[in-house]
Amino acid sequence: MADASTRGWGDPGARDFRSRNIVKLRAGGISLLVHRDTAVIFGKFIGELTTRHHYRLDRGQPDDWGYAQRRIKGSRSWSNHAWGLAIDLNALTNPQGSVLRTDMPKEVGQLAAKYGLRWGGNYQKRPDAMHFEFIGTRGQAAVLTQRLLGNGGDKHRNPYPPPNFQAHPIRLGDRGTEVKWVQWAVAVNQDGAFGPQTQAAVKRFQQSHGLGADGIVGPRTGAALAQVRR
Repeated sequence: MADASTRGWGDPGARDFRSRNIVKLRAGGISLLVHRDTAVIFGKFIGELTTRHHYRLDRGQPDDWGYAQRRIKGSRSWSNHAWGLAIDLNALTNPQGSVLRTDMPKEVGQLAAKYGLRWGGNYQKRPDAMHFEFIGTRGQAAVLTQRLLGNGGDKHRNPYPPPNFQAHPIRLGDRGTEVKWVQWAVAVNQDGAFGPQTQAAVKRFQQSHGLGADGIVGPRTGAALAQVRR
């Protein structure tokens, strides 16, 4: 299979790749670094895995991983981790090996597929039950993200297109549709001008979600706001 650079994800060896593309995702009680364009996908997957399927991620063990600029073991090819397109969950109880060892729910493969992910537990040669990776194109990730967020028809979801918070955090003085996206999420007048009222509402949201209350909507606050439904 061709690597992710052929699917529009860029060069993971580029000096600024991490700063432009990698964000911290908080889901299921853990934090992982992932590509910003897959943050919603992995977040929704982990959310359903830990709530609907009652799978517990062990917060006391450092065995959950995401982005890592590394090659596939024994190969010169980049791992999907190098693009932030793969995560490993509960590695201690789901090790890679010659036979499948896992405590994942039996439906996990189907659940992963629902979110466009491939589960390593289905590998034929060396099952890797901890491993989940997005193998679609960047465009497919964008379409799936929009569907998961409910944009394009669900009146309870944010009607404005989500901003790119990694490239441009939204803050006091900004104007435009990106500001309206924030204003809808924090339930203030959607005039497109980020003024003191919007800033105060953002700070209240940040405080209620355990985020740094600086009034600036960066990747972490943006990811939390993306979950708002009303």
